[in-house]
Amino acid sequence: MERTLGYPLFKRDEIGVHPTERALAIYPAALDCMKGYQSFVQVADDQLLESKPIVRIGFADGIIDALPDDFLFQLEQECPYCQITVEKHYVNRCIDLLREDELDMVICSTPGSTAGLRERILTRFPIYVAIPRAIMDCSMREPTLEDLSHLEFFALGNDFPNDREVETLFDERGLPFRMNTQYNDYDIILNEVRRGRGCTFVPATCVDAIRCASVQIVDFPLRNHTWNIGLYYEEGLHAHATQQVIDAICAHFPVTQPHAEKHRAALAQ
Repeated sequence: MERTLGYPLFKRDEIGVHPTERALAIYPAALDCMKGYQSFVQVADDQLLESKPIVRIGFADGIIDALPDDFLFQLEQECPYCQITVEKHYVNRCIDLLREDELDMVICSTPGSTAGLRERILTRFPIYVAIPRAIMDCSMREPTLEDLSHLEFFALGNDFPNDREVETLFDERGLPFRMNTQYNDYDIILNEVRRGRGCTFVPATCVDAIRCASVQIVDFPLRNHTWNIGLYYEEGLHAHATQQVIDAICAHFPVTQPHAEKHRAALAQ
């Protein structure tokens, strides 16, 4: 400012820094300018708050249980100038709405098709196997893929990469994979497993939902096989508010396998 005005505003010596007479003379005007600027910023902030752009997020069924309890609260704190709306759908319906521009982004397990979409894997969870005790052999506490090939598994179907990947693992080893896809709702599948009608694969986030006296939970034979949760959105440029939400979500999710050891310790008890 001194360079702009063309004269010094402070005396600087070995004792310290002191305002000059000219500085004292312009101080009231400078104070008014600061108050005016603060008022301007406040008005601008108020306008942003009153006209918050809407950012639409779709959650696939079951995803909310995999997110931190304060996920939405933290997201709203970091993106105060956005109005975040959330709706829940079947995973493939979420992707359809995203492609139809009815949603800005989707958080889900890997969908059937990601063509034209950006994928950001947020986190990975261990996979377990839920087997009714009525059909489980005691030797299957740590089953192999060959052991599992003799059982029938309820699954959402070939449209889902997680199920396709499991089928591929069996096929590569020349083993049959008996997949029952008559139910396309995971809650129904879990209920059928409790009734002893078949087995299913369970991500770590759903272990508590299926844990009961009639069902044994065991490790999936290949521990590097995980259930992935990703953020999906259209390729290309996005509105500032949408990009801000995307960046905030990605910043909160280092790609890890949360609570893997905790879940395995609980299963061992």
